[in-house]
Amino acid sequence: MTGPSPARGSRRLPSARFVVTMLFLVSVLNYVDRQVPFILLESIKADLGLSDKQMGFLNGFTFSFIYSTVAIPIAILADRWSAKWVLSGGMILWCGLTTIAGFAQNFGQLVSSRMGVAVGEAASLPSSHALISALVPPERRGTAISMVSLGVPVGAMVGLALGGWLNDVANWRIALILIGLPGVLFVLLFAWAIPDLRAPRQAPGKAYLLAGLKALASSRTMRHLIAGLSIQAIGQIAIFTFTAAFIIRSHGLTASEVGITLGLTNGVSGIAALLLSGWATDRAARRDPQAMLLLPACTFLAMAPLLVAAYLAQDIAIAVPLLALVNFCAVFYLPPAFATAQRLAPPEARAQASALLVVGVSMVGGSIGPFLVGALSDALEPNYGVEALRYSLCFTALPTLWGAVHLFLASRTLSSDLVDHQS
Repeated sequence: MTGPSPARGSRRLPSARFVVTMLFLVSVLNYVDRQVPFILLESIKADLGLSDKQMGFLNGFTFSFIYSTVAIPIAILADRWSAKWVLSGGMILWCGLTTIAGFAQNFGQLVSSRMGVAVGEAASLPSSHALISALVPPERRGTAISMVSLGVPVGAMVGLALGGWLNDVANWRIALILIGLPGVLFVLLFAWAIPDLRAPRQAPGKAYLLAGLKALASSRTMRHLIAGLSIQAIGQIAIFTFTAAFIIRSHGLTASEVGITLGLTNGVSGIAALLLSGWATDRAARRDPQAMLLLPACTFLAMAPLLVAAYLAQDIAIAVPLLALVNFCAVFYLPPAFATAQRLAPPEARAQASALLVVGVSMVGGSIGPFLVGALSDALEPNYGVEALRYSLCFTALPTLWGAVHLFLASRTLSSDLVDHQS
């Protein structure tokens, strides 16, 4: 198989390390813009007179439905045209609309801006993974994906800490405006520095496009992997959406205090999880591919009792370390899951492979989780007051355990599916 080819007239290819570093920065921007509404949730809710159910709809279904709807078409465009330019356009859209959201005057305007952010961010992960696969061999992709995925905890750390601080010293509108603007400028640097890498083309047309998706759908491992991540995300995305609000309500911290606390603990635990996970994924890829999915299955099992203990803890000094462990388990799956999807994908469907995973996570987890936890919190509020959110968040343990079962099943078929794929 021939290697990736840059567009006509492009300069010499930069190193894989440089490309991975730039994609890490893209991931940081992605998760700064994605996380900042969570730390601003209480201020937005009070200013616009919204309910927990509406906030869950805004940060869950609104974002996730659009994200899921456009992810596959955008991934196909990245595979067939240019992952670089698809990603550049996505950055302009999500950063610009994050800024515009700061001017929203009502719930409908917030929903509209969030939908646009979702369209832009749907380009990020599939396009990034397609660029990685074009430069990095399979036995090293776990580490490369983990390096890019470090943008998740780093972006969350920056988004929560900076967003909380800006909220307290100014307001939620200023926070959104100032956090969105830098990304619009960064995209100019990205578009100039990154080459237009393109996978070798096969037969064009509809049959070509369907062949990649058909190959992925025929894999037993891929089906269980999508199911496991999608179901587990029902709990995980609800946790990301409401944990900051829970700490403000139940433990009495300010937005800036929560931003710094969650930002640091999630950042440190997320970085540790991804570094360990990337190393373990590459080691498993060389020695025992089955272990690539056994590891995240075990972390999902451990996550369920940890999150219940964290939300029921009455002392913030106990709750925060437990939440750090929950976050460690929540992000550990990223390198092995996406490295597995890339190994199962034919070259012409690499962006689509990652898109299938994020579609499942967003469509199922993002659409159901935040809305369900928000609605449950509203239902419990007459009896439990501000503590209603504490108890509704404990529900997230159930989908976490269910997701682990599917990952165990996926690990049992991985070796045979890899043999079938390579034959």
